[in-house]
Amino acid sequence: MGATADFQYEGGTENISSVAHCMIRLRFAVKDLNKADQEALKKIPGVLSVTPAA
Repeated sequence: MGATADFQYEGGTENISSVAHCMIRLRFAVKDLNKADQEALKKIPGVLSVTPAA
């Protein structure tokens, strides 16, 4: 099993300012949250939640 590097749901690669991971999370920092399709991200198999930072 592998990951794809499409990033369309995050608003494209130009909208990603950083990516970090820990044991159970993959965290994307996006420049414009409005460009990220949070509903589409939630529908990806294996994604348990999408939580914007406060």
